[in-house]
Amino acid sequence: MKFIGIWPEERSFDRISSYKVLIGIAFIFFCALPQSIMIYVHRDDFDMVMETLSVDNMNGTISIIKMICFWSSGAQMKDLLSAMEEDWKEVTRKEDEKKMMKQAKFSRILASSASFICYALMGVYAVKRFLTMRTEGRLLFLSAYFPYETMTSPKFEFTILGQMIGLVYYTTAYTTVDTFVAMLILHVCGQLSRLQNELIDLNSSTRKDFQVKLSYIVKRHEHLNRFVDTIEDRFNVMLLFQILGCTFQLCIECFQGLLSTELARAAYECEWYELLPNEARSLILIIRRSRSPLRLTAGKFCIFNHELYSSVLKTSMGYLSVLRATIMKDE
Repeated sequence: MKFIGIWPEERSFDRISSYKVLIGIAFIFFCALPQSIMIYVHRDDFDMVMETLSVDNMNGTISIIKMICFWSSGAQMKDLLSAMEEDWKEVTRKEDEKKMMKQAKFSRILASSASFICYALMGVYAVKRFLTMRTEGRLLFLSAYFPYETMTSPKFEFTILGQMIGLVYYTTAYTTVDTFVAMLILHVCGQLSRLQNELIDLNSSTRKDFQVKLSYIVKRHEHLNRFVDTIEDRFNVMLLFQILGCTFQLCIECFQGLLSTELARAAYECEWYELLPNEARSLILIIRRSRSPLRLTAGKFCIFNHELYSSVLKTSMGYLSVLRATIMKDE
């Protein structure tokens, strides 16, 4: 993220690092804009239009939106990282520490795997493209329309270099922003699991400590609600385009919603029948609040849940079936 200039920090006009993101956006525009022109010029060639959209144009556009959203939210993201650090400092039980470490390790594996796969695919595409040039002559790294002759040296070499740099930028932006948001959501999942344990063990404390522990649980729950609201406020537009990009993050966000509703079950399992009547009634507020799960939306239009995940998969498979049927018919 520091490489592309979107690492969470406060932005200011007198800080050079605040403008580093413009370099990446410029290179992505260098790739995406000529491709958009190419799509318009050859709009009657369906195969070329689909190839151009799938290879770079759509992904580049989404990457720019992600970079702008993340860059403009630097201060808020820095606050979330500080809150995560404080959450780690509050852990006292080994069981809670293991759960949080499990989520943290999964976040690291997710980030590493996503980056490796994307860069590997980019490398494979580069090798394939250069091997094709040996038989078909000079070809641009990405099909695009430029307002100058691209096949003459050194314009050809500079154009190829610019497209490759732009591809690196948008691949980095596409994966790092996704994995960062997924990391935040997984952290919330770990904290919700920790709250479940606190609720289940609530009755094991003395009467004097009951109100103290219950107050702590309520405050932690509200803290997590504000944590998720910050993600929602800063990224709901970006998440609208995330539906077009991939469905894996949908699974994580659905899991987060399930865990938030599990707090009600945890409150029921805390042996409430052994509490005093006024203490047992206090749990009703937690159960009632947990019936409204934590959730993220895509541009305020739809909620990230299992229904949306299933709808995305069904729609994708439907389009795939139509394209497959069309190809078989042409053959």
